[in-house]
Amino acid sequence: MLLFPVLKKNKRLQNEESRKKNIKSFCLFARDRNLNFKLKTMKLKTMYVWIAVGFCQLLASQTYELHNSISFNKLNDGRDIADGITWFQPEPSDYGIYRTAGSWSAPSYQQLKIAFETGIIIDGGYRYGKSGTFLQPAGGKVGIGTYSPEALLHNTGDFQNNGNILLGHMGEINYVTSREVGQILGIRGSQDIRFGTYAGGWSERMIISNSGNVGIGTANPNNRLDVNGTIHSKEVKVDMDGWSDFVFKKEYNLPTLEQVEKHIAEKGHLENIPSEEEVLKNGINVGEMNSKLLQKIEELTLYVIELKKENEIAKMRIKKLEDK
Repeated sequence: MLLFPVLKKNKRLQNEESRKKNIKSFCLFARDRNLNFKLKTMKLKTMYVWIAVGFCQLLASQTYELHNSISFNKLNDGRDIADGITWFQPEPSDYGIYRTAGSWSAPSYQQLKIAFETGIIIDGGYRYGKSGTFLQPAGGKVGIGTYSPEALLHNTGDFQNNGNILLGHMGEINYVTSREVGQILGIRGSQDIRFGTYAGGWSERMIISNSGNVGIGTANPNNRLDVNGTIHSKEVKVDMDGWSDFVFKKEYNLPTLEQVEKHIAEKGHLENIPSEEEVLKNGINVGEMNSKLLQKIEELTLYVIELKKENEIAKMRIKKLEDK
């Protein structure tokens, strides 16, 4: 079918009514002049061929403004070939926007594909409140905000996620790590930060509360570190505000053994040492308890020294009696 549009560069197309009027005028002109489209001579045919070639070259060399949609056949048209807008050099399926080949049935439905072997840039713009973000696949890598992605997904700005972030598959080791040596990896949460593992079901193993308390085996830590379980360590260092050497100072009032005996009889435990009931209810402070136990050891040492002195005196008296 031949179309006879009136081409005019950088101007809008004439409206539909004007186009119909031009076609009608041309038909009247052809009828009045009794034009015969069946070419009778080779010379006339050659002239028309050159006119057609020149017309096509003119179309190919110009940019036109499109005010309508480009429509293809219906989506499920029974064909299994790729079609769409493509560049046919070097290969049509390497450059363009088109429907992939295949059948319109599960599981291999035809899909919309955007392909350009040297990369794709989606520029959202930065004026009028747009994103100004670039998305460029390069060698299987995607860069957001960068033209040179260094990983499968390389983002140079903030990343917001309202769902889960799933890494890898079962049986694999996946790490969240800083990109460069010397960089600091930060994890921040407006509420708790929770860590869990899977063993037949998901379980939370550790929590960092928004107050800074860390809980292992407990979901409600009340101290800087709460552990519901056994801690196995080669060494534990506890900072102390004081120590029990005050027992050896001259001004220390060492309880008599009679006083110690009376306290045990009345309370059922040593003085300044928590009872069994208190320990089971509140636990013990390791540093404080070591200091109290040392206090009792130092007191026992003083008792032993005193007993040795008394024993020496008793030996001297016995020897004097034996010598008489």
